[in-house]
Amino acid sequence: MNKGNCAKIIVRDLKLDMRIGVHEREKKRNQSIIVNIEIELQPVTAGQTDDIRDTLDYETVINDVRSIAQTGHVHLVEHFAEKVAAVCLRHKKAAATTVRVEKPAAFKDVTVGVEIRRTRI
Repeated sequence: MNKGNCAKIIVRDLKLDMRIGVHEREKKRNQSIIVNIEIELQPVTAGQTDDIRDTLDYETVINDVRSIAQTGHVHLVEHFAEKVAAVCLRHKKAAATTVRVEKPAAFKDVTVGVEIRRTRI
């Protein structure tokens, strides 16, 4: 990856309702999660060309993540984050991604979650 030039697609505070968690109470009802994604792009050309084909469409990323959330129960936030990262890196322009998944209602006084970073090999 070229460290000199960098562009990122950012999806911030995507709110989803899904079945996620290891406890019985979490398996019986949906709960809210918040997903934040950064996708580093290579090559960086869209700023010069002004052409959507030279970048990654935000809507595509959002729809991909929504589809993952609808596939059924997931036990671990880490597993969901890995699935999101994998789908982000399938896009040919994506060189790396950082995915944060949070469960704001898991506890009354704190938000918990996980953040991972994955790069294309």
